[in-house]
Amino acid sequence: MQYPPDILIIQVPCTGKVDIIHLLMAFEEGADGVFVAGCLEGDCHFREGNLHAKKRVKRVKEILDKVGIGGARVEMYNLSAGQGGRFAEIAREMTARVLELGQSHSHRQRNGRKAHRGGSRMIRAVGKPLEEIIDMVKDFQRVLIAGCDGCVTVCEAGGMKEVKVLASALRLYFTQAEQPKQIDETSLTRQCDKEYLAQLSDRMDGYDAVVSLACGAGAQFMADMYTRKLVFPGVDTCFIGVTDERGLYSERCQACGNCILASTGGVCPIARCSKRMLNGPCGGSEGGKCEINPDIPCGWELIYERLKTLGQLDRFEKPVEPKDWKPSRDGGIRKIVREDLRI
Repeated sequence: MQYPPDILIIQVPCTGKVDIIHLLMAFEEGADGVFVAGCLEGDCHFREGNLHAKKRVKRVKEILDKVGIGGARVEMYNLSAGQGGRFAEIAREMTARVLELGQSHSHRQRNGRKAHRGGSRMIRAVGKPLEEIIDMVKDFQRVLIAGCDGCVTVCEAGGMKEVKVLASALRLYFTQAEQPKQIDETSLTRQCDKEYLAQLSDRMDGYDAVVSLACGAGAQFMADMYTRKLVFPGVDTCFIGVTDERGLYSERCQACGNCILASTGGVCPIARCSKRMLNGPCGGSEGGKCEINPDIPCGWELIYERLKTLGQLDRFEKPVEPKDWKPSRDGGIRKIVREDLRI
């Protein structure tokens, strides 16, 4: 089995352990191309590790296309441990492809440049598109990417891993554009508490702008605390929800300020009913599904079945008072004051 000498092999227990940041950092470190060699589909000893790797390679392709390096420089292959000849063939194919593409700009800039790196919740968020963040920071030379170890870490939108992925993508983009910038990384325990935001006080003067990967509350609180610093949002805050499974989150609460779960079997009609009906179903559901979207269960069907299971269907016989919406968002910014906790 012979393959080109400039191939560097990094062994991992399973390709499922290969993360997006590993692939991006390979390019930051000067690689011109990367390929991931995983088990044949259906033969993974860890069940779905190679399928997870395939999705991550696809995501890295998208990122490399957006930053100008090109998604063709990364590839995923599937082969068995006994296909040594095929591995050598793949190595030669990738080498030929990279030679045709030429050196990546990150490779050319690697010499003489040191990369700058710093070191169950309920709010759900998703990362903003890379091109939107690039447009935010393009006019600034020194940028800090600040993550949050709270809610956005749990939903994998703004924790330290996402900070590293975003920072790496930005460095690659601006290096490729021959506009290298200082892009540093950090993550705070929470961005919604002053004591944790204060940990940045000695560093803030060193940056022109900050991209906060916390929820909207955290990003605003940082901007309130560091009023002379531009703070950009790196995620879109979506809702208060739960983790159905990894990568799948669904809304459960709209923070109305006057919870009625005690009378609805623990199912919120405001969040779960598409029409926010409070006095029973609308009559348009069919087969337990909402008429607005057949993929959404009818909220009141859920309430009925839950109360039936609990033996509390008699709750439907009790008159329902009009809901008090005063504690909801309509009155402006809401506050909770706990005098017993204030100092």
